[in-house]
Amino acid sequence: MSCPLGPRQQGLEARCRSGHRGPACASTLSGPRSRLLACFADVEEADGFRRAAEHCCNDTARGMRDPPVLRWPRAYVEAVLAVQAAVPTRPLDFNFIGGVSTDPKTSANRRWVTELATEIFTATSVYVDTTTGSLEGYEAMGPWDKTLERAGLAFQPKNLTKAGTGLCGRITCDVEYHRTLALSKFTLAPAGDAPWSMRFFEAIMAGSIPIVEDELHVGRNPSERSLGYRFWLVSEVMAWTRGQMRPLPYCEDWARHNLEIFLKHQATPLNTTARNFTAQRCADLRKRCSAVKFCRRTVPRFRRGVAIDEPAMLA
Repeated sequence: MSCPLGPRQQGLEARCRSGHRGPACASTLSGPRSRLLACFADVEEADGFRRAAEHCCNDTARGMRDPPVLRWPRAYVEAVLAVQAAVPTRPLDFNFIGGVSTDPKTSANRRWVTELATEIFTATSVYVDTTTGSLEGYEAMGPWDKTLERAGLAFQPKNLTKAGTGLCGRITCDVEYHRTLALSKFTLAPAGDAPWSMRFFEAIMAGSIPIVEDELHVGRNPSERSLGYRFWLVSEVMAWTRGQMRPLPYCEDWARHNLEIFLKHQATPLNTTARNFTAQRCADLRKRCSAVKFCRRTVPRFRRGVAIDEPAMLA
């Protein structure tokens, strides 16, 4: 079915380059995990996975600049697409798996998540709060709240450095997390401790339509915000839910459109047989990282466009 919304952010990048000012033209630097993924994407394309691990997990990443558009490494994208290909239908309507109150800024940016979930989530939705801490006394907010069921099992990106994978683990994928996205028509993609979220792009890889609070939350900068992705705003979801007598429409043409843009602009070229891979690819990717022994515990961070080293966040 066709969706009621038109293109967003058209011409934004050109307006910002011509001197336009405003929140839409603001830029945010990448976080540790996204920087590592971008580094892998650049080096893997030319020199292969092992060379990428050697370069990106060590001090040789000095001099790497924060890219204008983040890219994901081929091995990661192929693994995630394999998970999606193994899911023939989307029986879930909405999902959110992530920390709601990991720090004050994240808590403020994600307050709407529980509010929206309480109003529109159904028995065919999945909500998991991965905020670390004791769950003693926690009460599920509804049949869709799986926080207690998945306690300690849900995907937490910072934990990907454990289990012997070192920093390379940051570029591996979690099968259950990506399967939930692939099973869902819509994914709540709130900002976190920065005004954007990796979850927005993870939803796009899975064919799930992102829901965000603000158009500013679909990328780090004008270049990413003007790529032309289709998504729903929270205000639009609320207006539709309260004004229509039918579910929020899932549009397959939006999902195809989003994936085409992502593969064109934010992924290194895939192998021609990528769509024939199985979901085992995620496990294989983690094994490859486990075999990398020279990943140090530092990743590049950026200051005025030039990388310097900082201790990696391992928990």
